[in-house]
Amino acid sequence: MMRFRISHKIAAIGLIGFGGLALVGGIYLAGDAAQETYRVVAADAREISDQVDRLARDLLESRRAEKDFLLRNDEKYAKRHAELAKSVTGGLDALAGRARAAALADLEKSITAITAFRHRRRRQAEARPERRLRPRRNLAQIGACD
Repeated sequence: MMRFRISHKIAAIGLIGFGGLALVGGIYLAGDAAQETYRVVAADAREISDQVDRLARDLLESRRAEKDFLLRNDEKYAKRHAELAKSVTGGLDALAGRARAAALADLEKSITAITAFRHRRRRQAEARPERRLRPRRNLAQIGACD
């Protein structure tokens, strides 16, 4: 059996310790890189969630302005609805961009469907002449009011 000098034994123990330390450092770096990936995904998800919340709020306010216009027949509600429609359009476009960047195919498909519906409704609204609400006249036409 070979006998090693004490200095060689100490150097071998030091190299094994250094190798173990390098291995632990490599595992730490790999774990940190994986955590950073998940942090970025979580931050994107939070931002998308905030955009969806703002968009939902704008849609509800838009619907409220539309109903207020139908009930009160006041132009300020129509103007408010138009402003909110622009905001919703911008929000949908921004959300579609985020969905494409995050590779969220389902969300992008939903946004595309909503956008197509919005364009169909706009074409329908532009195709028919501007109507004013005249409840008495409209009810008289159907014979519900004398």
